[in-house]
Amino acid sequence: MEAALFKDTPALLVALADPAQQKTAEAAFSQMQKSNPQQLASELLACVGVDTIPASSRQLAGVLLKRFAATKRISGVLGEWSAEAVAGFRASLWAKLGAETSSIVSRALCHAVAEEASIPEQPWPELVGQCATGLDAAAGSRQAAVALALADALADFDTEKTGAASDAAVASWAPKLATHVAGTDGDHVVMAARAICKLAVRCSPAARKRALAPACCGPVLAATQKLLTNDEELLGVDCLDALVDAAGEAPAFLAGQAEGLLQLVGAAARADAFEPETRSRALEVALALSEAAP
Repeated sequence: MEAALFKDTPALLVALADPAQQKTAEAAFSQMQKSNPQQLASELLACVGVDTIPASSRQLAGVLLKRFAATKRISGVLGEWSAEAVAGFRASLWAKLGAETSSIVSRALCHAVAEEASIPEQPWPELVGQCATGLDAAAGSRQAAVALALADALADFDTEKTGAASDAAVASWAPKLATHVAGTDGDHVVMAARAICKLAVRCSPAARKRALAPACCGPVLAATQKLLTNDEELLGVDCLDALVDAAGEAPAFLAGQAEGLLQLVGAAARADAFEPETRSRALEVALALSEAAP
């Protein structure tokens, strides 16, 4: 009965974000998801593309689409989906991502796409190539921003090395990501650095050694240095955060640039002009690398 309390999906999205209505709205959402999951997924996709719906509601719709992704369908909780239904869901998800102009909505959709592609038993082989095409877009463009956010999300989800972290994808993406991390748009530089560092953690040792490290390690360090010295300290810290993960979990990625890395973090750690958090992050990179290195 809870579903009847909300006149349409946009109203349900508003209620889900309202603490006073959230419990009832969640119950209504669960009821609709159990009774007709494909219809609800279709309605959420429709909401994403309606400009008159507030961006916060459209973002929430993108987040909720993860509840219909392959990771959930494979468990059987969403009933049976035909091959045609899955293909339609993927086509709509990709089309919405390509058309979206709001960065917060795009990010939510990127994570939904990545989760949809994260199950090897239900592969989405075209996605890696589509993302590579997006990475060919001009640095600083909206198309590049979407591709970078997607690359970051895909790398994060690909624990099986069958998609973004596969040897072929890393070889294809590495020079493209290197171009973007050397760009002039600080936000895009950070997204590229995050994607590179996540791939460093996820990919095979061979791909890391032959493709990713030679193409990307130096540019990531240079980009971090540039941000820190060009009054973009917060963005530089974001890059340092990514480097902490790479240094701790994939030290071989940084092995060829160890001297440059230690110079970078040493200078940052000693710079009185930086915030204490920045100096602390720089020291964390060096500590993570020294602890993880053989």
